[in-house]
This record gives sequence, structure tokens and C-alpha cells, in this order.
Amino acid sequence: MKKSVKKLPANLKVSVGKKEETHANRFTGEEIILDPMDAAVYKAVMLADYLASMFADCYSVEAQNCYDIVRSGNSYFRRYNAKAYMVLLD
Repeated sequence: MKKSVKKLPANLKVSVGKKEETHANRFTGEEIILDPMDAAVYKAVMLADYLASMFADCYSVEAQNCYDIVRSGNSYFRRYNAKAYMVLLD
């Protein structure tokens, strides 16, 4: 079976580290180890979610851009790491 190459969503510009990282669901505390690319995408999604909540009241283009990042990050996880999606984002 051929291993698929992970592709970052087009609207994500992230720095990818070199080490695995452990991240926890912010509501349940359940933890999962993420490879460097998954960790970078997860951090971008969480930052975009936070920023979108700051812009939410003004219905701004910035808020829409943040929600686009959240959606593309969720799609990335559903495609490449469904377990992490279920633990961290679902």
C-alpha cells in the first residue's frame, strides 16, 4: 500500500517543526501525539478559531478568512488523520 503525501491546505502558511507534539482537547483533556505537520496545522486552526471569535461580532472579512482556515484545517485532519480530528476537533 502506497503512503499518501500530506498536502497543506492552500490557505495555510505554517512553519513545520521537527518533533512530535502532544496536544489535548480543550474541553475533554484527551491527548494525542501529532507529527510535526499535523501539529502545525492544529495550532493554526486553533489560532484561527480564537481570532474568528474575536471578530465574530463585526461580520468582517477577517472573521470569514479565519473561519475559512478552520474549515480547511478540519478537512485536512479528516483526510489525513481522522483519529486526531475525532480527539481534538470534533
